[in-house]
Amino acid sequence: VLVKFKLRQAYEHAQMPVIVEDTSLYFEAWNNLPGPFVKFFLENLGVSGMVKALNEFNNNSASAVCCLGFTKDGESMQLFEGKVKGNIVDPRGSQHFGWDSIFLPAGHQKTFGEMSLEEKNKLSPRGAAAKKFMHFLTL
Repeated sequence: VLVKFKLRQAYEHAQMPVIVEDTSLYFEAWNNLPGPFVKFFLENLGVSGMVKALNEFNNNSASAVCCLGFTKDGESMQLFEGKVKGNIVDPRGSQHFGWDSIFLPAGHQKTFGEMSLEEKNKLSPRGAAAKKFMHFLTL
């Protein structure tokens, strides 16, 4: 829904084909909050505060999701989603990108913040969404 709104806004402004994206972080224990509001949670709680608040729920399952949207005409919209399941952990590694230091992808030993750019790009929800979009463009 948010990406569709962004697409409409961007198309109204540009009056030409546009691409928009939204990257969100969903906590299972919080009924999928913070979701697209993660930026505001980070600004007000910080990564450590988010982890501390989540610890009270005894469920640290999370999903990192990127939705990329494309429209040629402002009406017909294509959405492409990339999703990585994982857990929220105490901050480890770089805090260069918002919540990277607290997101531990399922089946991995390093948080996104501890991974090299090459390692992270192999798992990136944004990269997965972009691959789906590129496939769409080649059809």
